[in-house]
Formats: sequence, structure tokens, C-alpha cells
Amino acid sequence: MKENICGNHGHVERGFFYFQLLYYCFHDELFLAQVYML
Repeated sequence: MKENICGNHGHVERGFFYFQLLYYCFHDELFLAQVYML
């Protein structure tokens, strides 16, 4: 699922999976830091 999570936006629901999407697709500490700041 990790390999396809970036290509299955339609199947990714908001919440837990949404953060997994950010982690696997962007995996950017600075980006994630900005997300948590919001």
C-alpha cells in the first residue's frame, strides 16, 4: 500500500491516511512541521 498510496488519492480518506500520504509522498520535516503548526 505504501507504493500506491501516492497514486490512490481517490481512495485515501482524510485523517490518519491523509497524514500517511503526506509522510510517504513529501517526507519533508520542514513541510510536516508547517502542517503541525497550522
